[in-house]
Amino acid sequence: DWEHLRELLPELRRRKVEDEGDLQRLEMRTHRALLEQAFLARDEHRLEMAWADVPRGLRTEPQLLGDYAGYLLESGHDDKAEQLLREALRKRWDAGLVETYGLLETTEPGKQLSHMERLLADHPDDPTLLLTLGRLSLRAQLWGKARGYLEACISRNGPAPAYRELGQLLERLHEPGKAIEIYRRGLSGVGGP
Repeated sequence: DWEHLRELLPELRRRKVEDEGDLQRLEMRTHRALLEQAFLARDEHRLEMAWADVPRGLRTEPQLLGDYAGYLLESGHDDKAEQLLREALRKRWDAGLVETYGLLETTEPGKQLSHMERLLADHPDDPTLLLTLGRLSLRAQLWGKARGYLEACISRNGPAPAYRELGQLLERLHEPGKAIEIYRRGLSGVGGP
Protein backbone atom coordinates (compact mmCIF):
# COMPACT_ATOMS: atom_id res chain seq x y z
CA ASP A 1 0.00 0.00 0.00
CA TRP A 2 2.39 2.64 -1.32
CA GLU A 3 0.06 5.59 -0.83
CA HIS A 4 -0.36 4.93 2.87
CA LEU A 5 3.33 4.24 3.25
CA ARG A 6 4.05 7.64 1.67
CA GLU A 7 1.77 9.24 4.27
CA LEU A 8 3.57 7.38 7.09
CA LEU A 9 7.08 8.39 6.07
CA PRO A 10 7.13 11.77 7.89
CA GLU A 11 5.95 10.07 11.09
CA LEU A 12 8.60 7.34 10.74
CA ARG A 13 11.24 10.01 10.27
CA ARG A 14 10.00 12.06 13.25
CA ARG A 15 10.03 9.03 15.54
CA LYS A 16 13.41 7.86 14.20
CA VAL A 17 12.09 4.34 13.60
CA GLU A 18 14.88 3.65 11.08
CA ASP A 19 18.19 5.32 10.36
CA GLU A 20 18.06 8.16 7.81
CA GLY A 21 19.71 6.16 5.01
CA ASP A 22 17.11 3.39 5.25
CA LEU A 23 14.29 5.93 5.33
CA GLN A 24 15.63 7.67 2.23
CA ARG A 25 15.83 4.37 0.35
CA LEU A 26 12.28 3.51 1.45
CA GLU A 27 11.05 6.96 0.42
CA MET A 28 12.71 6.60 -2.99
CA ARG A 29 11.23 3.14 -3.50
CA THR A 30 7.79 4.41 -2.45
CA HIS A 31 7.77 7.31 -4.89
CA ARG A 32 9.09 5.15 -7.73
CA ALA A 33 6.27 2.66 -7.09
CA LEU A 34 3.66 5.44 -6.98
CA LEU A 35 4.90 6.84 -10.29
CA GLU A 36 4.80 3.38 -11.82
CA GLN A 37 1.25 2.76 -10.59
CA ALA A 38 0.08 6.08 -12.02
CA PHE A 39 1.73 5.30 -15.36
CA LEU A 40 0.28 1.79 -15.53
CA ALA A 41 -3.18 3.21 -14.76
CA ARG A 42 -2.75 5.34 -17.91
CA ASP A 43 -3.93 8.35 -15.93
CA GLU A 44 -1.94 11.45 -16.90
CA HIS A 45 -3.40 13.54 -14.09
CA ARG A 46 -2.49 10.88 -11.54
CA LEU A 47 1.03 10.71 -12.96
CA GLU A 48 1.43 14.49 -12.62
CA MET A 49 0.08 14.35 -9.07
CA ALA A 50 2.46 11.50 -8.18
CA TRP A 51 5.37 13.64 -9.44
CA ALA A 52 4.07 16.68 -7.56
CA ASP A 53 4.06 14.58 -4.36
CA VAL A 54 7.76 13.78 -4.72
CA PRO A 55 9.77 15.91 -2.25
CA ARG A 56 12.02 18.50 -3.91
CA GLY A 57 15.14 16.81 -2.57
CA LEU A 58 14.27 13.58 -4.39
CA ARG A 59 13.29 15.15 -7.72
CA THR A 60 16.93 15.44 -8.72
CA GLU A 61 17.69 11.76 -8.07
CA PRO A 62 18.53 10.21 -11.45
CA GLN A 63 16.55 6.99 -10.86
CA LEU A 64 13.36 8.81 -9.96
CA LEU A 65 13.81 11.50 -12.60
CA GLY A 66 14.58 8.86 -15.21
CA ASP A 67 11.45 6.90 -14.31
CA TYR A 68 9.25 9.96 -14.63
CA ALA A 69 10.87 11.09 -17.90
CA GLY A 70 10.48 7.56 -19.29
CA TYR A 71 6.80 7.54 -18.37
CA LEU A 72 6.35 10.92 -20.06
CA LEU A 73 8.11 9.55 -23.14
CA GLU A 74 5.88 6.47 -23.22
CA SER A 75 2.82 8.71 -22.81
CA GLY A 76 3.80 10.87 -25.78
CA HIS A 77 4.88 13.92 -23.79
CA ASP A 78 8.37 14.12 -25.26
CA ASP A 79 8.60 17.92 -25.10
CA LYS A 80 7.81 17.95 -21.38
CA ALA A 81 10.34 15.17 -20.75
CA GLU A 82 12.93 17.04 -22.83
CA GLN A 83 12.66 20.16 -20.71
CA LEU A 84 12.86 18.15 -17.49
CA LEU A 85 15.91 16.16 -18.61
CA ARG A 86 17.70 19.17 -20.11
CA GLU A 87 17.44 21.06 -16.82
CA ALA A 88 18.56 18.02 -14.83
CA LEU A 89 21.55 17.35 -17.09
CA ARG A 90 22.61 20.97 -16.89
CA LYS A 91 23.03 20.49 -13.13
CA ARG A 92 24.26 16.90 -12.92
CA TRP A 93 25.66 14.33 -15.34
CA ASP A 94 23.97 10.95 -15.50
CA ALA A 95 24.46 8.48 -18.37
CA GLY A 96 20.98 6.96 -17.91
CA LEU A 97 19.33 10.36 -18.29
CA VAL A 98 21.48 11.09 -21.35
CA GLU A 99 20.31 7.83 -22.91
CA THR A 100 16.65 8.65 -22.23
CA TYR A 101 17.18 12.12 -23.69
CA GLY A 102 18.36 10.55 -26.93
CA LEU A 103 15.11 8.59 -27.27
CA LEU A 104 12.89 11.68 -27.17
CA GLU A 105 11.25 12.74 -30.40
CA THR A 106 10.56 16.45 -30.07
CA THR A 107 9.57 18.92 -32.74
CA GLU A 108 13.06 20.49 -32.68
CA PRO A 109 15.76 17.81 -32.75
CA GLY A 110 18.35 20.39 -33.82
CA LYS A 111 17.93 22.25 -30.53
CA GLN A 112 18.16 18.98 -28.62
CA LEU A 113 21.39 18.22 -30.46
CA SER A 114 22.94 21.58 -29.62
CA HIS A 115 22.01 21.15 -25.93
CA MET A 116 23.70 17.74 -25.83
CA GLU A 117 26.76 18.87 -27.77
CA ARG A 118 27.52 21.24 -24.88
CA LEU A 119 28.11 18.16 -22.71
CA LEU A 120 30.66 16.79 -25.17
CA ALA A 121 33.44 19.05 -23.84
CA ASP A 122 33.24 17.41 -20.40
CA HIS A 123 32.49 13.85 -21.62
CA PRO A 124 34.18 13.47 -25.04
CA ASP A 125 34.66 9.70 -24.81
CA ASP A 126 31.35 8.69 -23.26
CA PRO A 127 29.70 6.11 -25.55
CA THR A 128 26.20 6.86 -24.21
CA LEU A 129 26.56 10.55 -25.04
CA LEU A 130 27.97 9.73 -28.49
CA LEU A 131 25.04 7.38 -29.18
CA THR A 132 22.60 10.08 -28.05
CA LEU A 133 24.29 12.65 -30.30
CA GLY A 134 24.12 10.19 -33.18
CA ARG A 135 20.41 9.58 -32.64
CA LEU A 136 19.66 13.29 -32.38
CA SER A 137 21.68 13.96 -35.53
CA LEU A 138 19.63 11.31 -37.32
CA ARG A 139 16.39 12.99 -36.25
CA ALA A 140 17.75 16.34 -37.43
CA GLN A 141 18.67 14.61 -40.74
CA LEU A 142 22.35 15.50 -40.38
CA TRP A 143 23.61 12.25 -41.90
CA GLY A 144 27.34 13.02 -41.86
CA LYS A 145 27.29 14.20 -38.28
CA ALA A 146 25.21 11.18 -37.25
CA ARG A 147 27.67 8.84 -38.93
CA GLY A 148 30.62 10.49 -37.18
CA TYR A 149 29.03 10.26 -33.75
CA LEU A 150 27.89 6.66 -34.21
CA GLU A 151 31.29 5.55 -35.52
CA ALA A 152 32.95 7.30 -32.55
CA CYS A 153 30.53 5.53 -30.21
CA ILE A 154 31.34 2.12 -31.69
CA SER A 155 35.08 2.81 -31.58
CA ARG A 156 34.71 3.37 -27.83
CA ASN A 157 32.98 0.01 -27.28
CA GLY A 158 29.52 1.55 -27.44
CA PRO A 159 26.32 -0.38 -26.79
CA ALA A 160 24.66 -2.68 -29.32
CA PRO A 161 22.01 -0.13 -30.39
CA ALA A 162 24.81 2.02 -31.87
CA TYR A 163 25.54 -0.76 -34.39
CA ARG A 164 21.89 -0.95 -35.36
CA GLU A 165 21.59 2.83 -35.75
CA LEU A 166 24.77 3.04 -37.83
CA GLY A 167 23.74 0.05 -39.96
CA GLN A 168 20.38 1.63 -40.71
CA LEU A 169 22.06 4.92 -41.58
CA LEU A 170 24.47 3.17 -43.96
CA GLU A 171 21.52 1.47 -45.65
CA ARG A 172 19.86 4.88 -46.05
CA LEU A 173 23.10 6.20 -47.57
CA HIS A 174 23.08 3.29 -50.07
CA GLU A 175 26.11 1.53 -48.59
CA PRO A 176 24.65 -1.97 -48.02
CA GLY A 177 28.03 -3.72 -47.85
CA LYS A 178 29.24 -1.48 -45.01
CA ALA A 179 25.85 -1.79 -43.30
CA ILE A 180 26.09 -5.60 -43.33
CA GLU A 181 29.61 -5.43 -41.88
CA ILE A 182 28.41 -3.17 -39.04
CA TYR A 183 25.48 -5.49 -38.33
CA ARG A 184 27.87 -8.47 -38.23
CA ARG A 185 30.24 -6.69 -35.86
CA GLY A 186 27.32 -5.78 -33.63
CA LEU A 187 26.02 -9.35 -33.54
CA SER A 188 29.42 -10.93 -33.02
CA GLY A 189 30.47 -8.51 -30.34
CA VAL A 190 33.64 -7.54 -32.24
CA GLY A 191 34.58 -4.05 -31.19
CA GLY A 192 31.82 -3.81 -28.63
CA PRO A 193 30.34 -5.35 -25.50
